[in-house]
Amino acid sequence: MDCRTVYWAANLGEMSVVKAAIEFRRLSPFTKCFKDRNIITAAIMGGKIKVLNFLLSNRYRNPNPKQGEPSDLSGELLEKDAFGNIPLHYAYSCNNPPMRDMLRAYILDRETREKMNDKPNAQGDSPSDMLHNIKVESSDDDEEKKQRRLRKASKLTQSGCGVPEQYKSRLYKKPDFAFVILASSRTIFEKELQSLVDRGSVYYEVFDRDHLKEKVKTLLVVIFFDDPIIDTQAEVMKVRARM
Repeated sequence: MDCRTVYWAANLGEMSVVKAAIEFRRLSPFTKCFKDRNIITAAIMGGKIKVLNFLLSNRYRNPNPKQGEPSDLSGELLEKDAFGNIPLHYAYSCNNPPMRDMLRAYILDRETREKMNDKPNAQGDSPSDMLHNIKVESSDDDEEKKQRRLRKASKLTQSGCGVPEQYKSRLYKKPDFAFVILASSRTIFEKELQSLVDRGSVYYEVFDRDHLKEKVKTLLVVIFFDDPIIDTQAEVMKVRARM
């Protein structure tokens, strides 16, 4: 079983694949599979708390540690990926308190736990700084609000389709797709989009176009793909993706 397959399985919440890799293939969850990230990071970035709980429900040990090396592998949570981040950076970046608590609880040694809390990434940011960056990024100034020309249409479905508040400033700058649809076809269009939304990391907003004074009412639908889902599909399809 390819390590990257397990990585994306963890990211997408495919528990059976992850369990088979850990329990039968004896794959370490600390193995770096994609961009120097391990399976634990994949579960965090995908928001799959059940997968993370399974991965951290076991204690992993090095059967043949070298002299001076600890047999307990929990310290591997401090290993950085290609961007200098550790799993706790992503738990803060995703603003997921339960996942942060699970990572801290896994490390029994107090000194190691404190090192993890303060571990800087390539930009010099500690894990908790990532949460601060999200809050700064999501704050829209008054001038930006004044420049918005489109009025958001009232939500028609009960599902959570809107862009999360903390992602708006980032995602609004780079929409991935935009469609103009008949207002009468909105229900059908949203129903077709729901399968994408249910997978996570895909959001859309619907805007009125009343200012155009059209004879037939139309709506603008803007779709946003967050980076994790783009990375996932790019890896599967072996194409380049933005980061």
